[in-house]
Amino acid sequence: LPLSEAKVYFLISDKFHASVGYPLVESTTKIVAEFDSFTFTSSGKTIKDEGFTKYLKEYKSKKNEDMVLPDVNIGDVLSI
Repeated sequence: LPLSEAKVYFLISDKFHASVGYPLVESTTKIVAEFDSFTFTSSGKTIKDEGFTKYLKEYKSKKNEDMVLPDVNIGDVLSI
């Protein structure tokens, strides 16, 4: 196949595999920190199982990258 036709074939194949694939499993973490009378929040996601999204990686927008949050427990004291 010519390269242009092969790209269309692989796009169709990837979309088909994604449509019948396992769901994406992710966990969302939200950190709320208080300093003086101010409240700071941060949130992030961790992917547990890629599921159907592993077929769509090359078509994903590069702009929206999620931030990886550090391991923090309730009551931890953080330095600024």
